Amino acid sequence: MNKLTARQLLRINQKLTNEESDVSEMLDQIEEILRLPYQQDGKFAYVYKNAIDRACVLGSSIVRLRPFEKKNSQTAVVAVLTLLELNDVVLERYENNITELLSFLEEGDLLGSSRWVKRYQSK
Repeated sequence: MNKLTARQLLRINQKLTNEESDVSEMLDQIEEILRLPYQQDGKFAYVYKNAIDRACVLGSSIVRLRPFEKKNSQTAVVAVLTLLELNDVVLERYENNITELLSFLEEGDLLGSSRWVKRYQSK
């Protein structure tokens, strides 16, 4: 199970905005957001069991909590795609339907966003 770090997520946002951000103010919030996909229940089992659900929870959390000054939606989509790639989930021919994924992430629709990923997942 590969994870994104706070520094990696900051770097994604900095590349999208072409700006350097004040890291110290955002780092705690970003680290908290990065922990959300790895929540555990009362028996210490992960709530989100697979890389697809974890990536979608991360993306939705970024869109809804808006930790960055700019480009939270774009950062969320890139974070989802990056976390999937880090965990060997390969997508094909999805590029024309990114706005559909973003809609699911904005709504907090884990089932919809997971289905979107599975629809484009390489077999």
